[in-house]
Amino acid sequence: MALNMDAAFPPRQLSPLATLHDPLFHHGLGQVGGKENITAISDVGVEAVILSCYLNGIVFLICGLAFEILRRWLPTIYNGSSYHKPSSRQPPPLPSSLRPSSIWTLWTTVHAVPWHNVLECAGLDAYMFLRYIRLCGRVTSVSAFWGMIILGTVYGTAGGGETGWYRMSMKNIPPIDDSPPDAADDDDAAAPINHQYDAENGLRLWVTVTFMYMLTFYVIYLLSEEYKHFVELRMVYLAKGDPDITPQHHYSLRIEDIPPKLKSEKSLFRYFDKLFPGKVHSVSVVLNIPEMDKVMGRRERVRRRLEKAVAIEQATGEAAEHFVGRARCLCCGIESSPIIPFKCCGQDEKVNSSKYYADDLEAMNESIKSLIDEKLRIAHQGTGEEDGDGLLGKMIGGVQGAIKGIGRTVTNSRAEVKSGDGENGLGTNYGSFDESDLPPTPLSTDSKPSPSSQSLLKHRKKPPQQVDTPDAYAGAGISLLDNDYLTEAMPLSAQGMSSRASSIADLIQPGGRDKHKSCLRRFMNKLGLDFLSAGVVYVHNKFNSVVVDSVFVRTMSSTGFITFTDLQTVACASAVTLTHKADTLDLKVAPEPRDIYWPNAHVSQQVSAAKQNMASTLILFGALIWSAPVATVQALATTEQLAKLPWLSWLDNVSDDDEENKQRDFYVQLINGYLPVLALLGLIQLLPFIFQYVAVHYESRKTQSDVQRSILRRFFYYQMANIFITVTAGSLLENLGEIIGDPQSILSLMADKVPTVVGYFISLIVTKILAGLPVVLLRLGALFRMAFLRCSFSEKMLTQRELNEVYRPQELLYGWEYPTQLLVIVICFTYSCISPIILPVGAIYFTCALLVYKFQVLYVYTPEYESGGELFPSVLHRTLVGLTCGQVTLLAYLYLILGFGKFWQPYVLLPLPFYTLWMVTKFSEQYDKPSERLSLERAVAIDHENTILGYQEELIGSFDKFSYRQPFLDPANAVLAPEPYRTDISSAV
Repeated sequence: MALNMDAAFPPRQLSPLATLHDPLFHHGLGQVGGKENITAISDVGVEAVILSCYLNGIVFLICGLAFEILRRWLPTIYNGSSYHKPSSRQPPPLPSSLRPSSIWTLWTTVHAVPWHNVLECAGLDAYMFLRYIRLCGRVTSVSAFWGMIILGTVYGTAGGGETGWYRMSMKNIPPIDDSPPDAADDDDAAAPINHQYDAENGLRLWVTVTFMYMLTFYVIYLLSEEYKHFVELRMVYLAKGDPDITPQHHYSLRIEDIPPKLKSEKSLFRYFDKLFPGKVHSVSVVLNIPEMDKVMGRRERVRRRLEKAVAIEQATGEAAEHFVGRARCLCCGIESSPIIPFKCCGQDEKVNSSKYYADDLEAMNESIKSLIDEKLRIAHQGTGEEDGDGLLGKMIGGVQGAIKGIGRTVTNSRAEVKSGDGENGLGTNYGSFDESDLPPTPLSTDSKPSPSSQSLLKHRKKPPQQVDTPDAYAGAGISLLDNDYLTEAMPLSAQGMSSRASSIADLIQPGGRDKHKSCLRRFMNKLGLDFLSAGVVYVHNKFNSVVVDSVFVRTMSSTGFITFTDLQTVACASAVTLTHKADTLDLKVAPEPRDIYWPNAHVSQQVSAAKQNMASTLILFGALIWSAPVATVQALATTEQLAKLPWLSWLDNVSDDDEENKQRDFYVQLINGYLPVLALLGLIQLLPFIFQYVAVHYESRKTQSDVQRSILRRFFYYQMANIFITVTAGSLLENLGEIIGDPQSILSLMADKVPTVVGYFISLIVTKILAGLPVVLLRLGALFRMAFLRCSFSEKMLTQRELNEVYRPQELLYGWEYPTQLLVIVICFTYSCISPIILPVGAIYFTCALLVYKFQVLYVYTPEYESGGELFPSVLHRTLVGLTCGQVTLLAYLYLILGFGKFWQPYVLLPLPFYTLWMVTKFSEQYDKPSERLSLERAVAIDHENTILGYQEELIGSFDKFSYRQPFLDPANAVLAPEPYRTDISSAV
């Protein structure tokens, strides 16, 4: 089989300008049909990468020198964790000398910190992040060693005549021709085919396929080992937690989809105490009280302005005054003085700021104290809100009354709906929660009940018991959800226990559920009216669960928290199914209180899930058409467009002076080369902010860790889409029609474009090593923020609260950082077998990245919350997705040069992507799900250990029933006092 390699791989074009910046964002513009489109990237040769190393080396030296100076001058930015972490979690001290030897000492100190110290100092989230970088470094370094020895030798000795990067790539293998000699033309007969040469090159491709298999098995092995390590640490976290987290977190669960009858802390406590007698410490139901949020926000604003008035008096020695009602602006947590400080109309009232705000704060404290008591009483007793309330409930009640009301009135039908008809009652099916509402059923004298019926009778006739609980939740017992069938379909007039048992047995017979109903009603149900009635109820329930909860304000939400007194109960409750009813009482491991985003905590899980599905659909569509905004940004960032501005019109003017023209051409080339890159870079950097806004304000995600998880997933796939656009010069949507019409075209598209730009991605990783990582160390965002605040505000005029905001702790945003590492490892997977020269470059990157980020998590970042490494499984899943991309790329390349049907290499490689994707599912079952909750055997061991050591009583005594309650409902926050003008300087910075 003859193959024209020049057609498969067009000549490469060197683009030295592309190496002056991050080449990931280097695109060109072409004219297609009069419209501006993205053109494919140009490959980068060895000479251009060397030039890029020189230029990026200059950036490296500048950033490194600036870092060494600034970390001593601004320790709150470059050593901020020492001001916010307790002494028990402080890393080893760093050298402060300016001598060159101290630079080496700095990085040797960071490298020498043991892994267990990293875990103690930084927490499990940061620890697993560093472990992932280490994992990627191990994959690339080991595969680079064997890849250069095996594949480098196999490709380098193939004799294909390639130079540069491609001498040690698959392109250097000459095409294989399996045509018999007699099939050649007469002109070709003078040059017979060397069959031994063909067999030798076929063996080289078998080496490639074998190497991909070994790489896949090695990656899966490493991921499995890291998974085991993660699950063990996760169990420790769920059992004992983090030193900065209250121990109550490990004994608490989050409850979603609370049914209406349990939407009070009193009812919820009784229900769980019935399930787990004596094991419930406290429960709390999240309230939806937006008016309370507004009141608390106003009180916080009053306190902030009172502190500001005191700060002005302390700084100037004069009383602060202002005109009532004047607006102020808030910037970076610092509030300005009134925007209009002078009198502008006769009605303005000038007051003493300190006295005015002190009186206002005192009055608000009194009103809020009574308001908190009222809301706590509502949380305890509930509001009595029913799902059947409102216009739709009345309408559906009327329809059901017409259907059920053959012989009934609409009023009776409505009463039946509210009480919960066993079959399809409107409102709720939890009418049997309170057994005291059910009259006792007399035992028939002419029949002897069976032993099982005796137990049922004993259970039904047993009077309500008082629960011996440590707080005010004690009261009448409440029956279990799974016992609803005892009253749902059985008439109260059933005689005797045998009749009752017979009715229960009828439930399993066709039509047995409605045997007690009238003949006409049963006949109407046979005609399909039962289907109509059930459909009306379904619409009503969905309306209440999604529309009503998202449009109308319900005080009692469907979200709550429960704290148990031992870990065994926590493990059991989080793993078992509490009720057979769908979408009811979903228990999960509770996030730690700092991780909860309380403004979204009241949102129904079903409402949030519906919004997440809609947002994911729109974001996926955005990825499909990603080339549109890319082309638009690049079209606007050109000299042709800039010349339309009056002050830049000179860019389009041609002068008679050659020197002026040369100078103009230089600026034009510079702008056209850099401005589109910077514009696209800015667009891509906006994506995480967009994803965060969608996750918080539209999807209403309830925890900060969940927000970061959504950013991670979406940002990763957008980066993959950006690579596809970069390589193929088009969007996924533009090629979708061709791919659907001819599925094999996706292989041809990938094989034709991806293998020819390995130099481009080498230049990308080199740029990340020499320029990207130093910029990470330099922390330009925090540096510019600090410079702006110091230039704009006087420190003596700032309150203590504002100073704390200036020197606030910085957190590591995993939704931003994980995709950066995933991008590099996916590139390495993609070219690992096609051009293994990229593997050593990737190994160098991950080695340097491990040092840089280890320094950051130890000395710079202070976590605001701890999720226990929840993002780690998602990252490993996407690592396997990236590995699958590499396998498919190699398969596409083999298909292009060999085709299917004549050579076995593509057939042998074909199962590998499916095996890798299957491992994603296997890892999820084997490691992900067990890591979500504490195992029962570990819970039993910890409880036994605490009991033997005498810690259990002390531990339970430290629990606070307000830990998982909205902060503004904590009585400790009923009265707020202003902070003093200055506290200890260590707390200020």
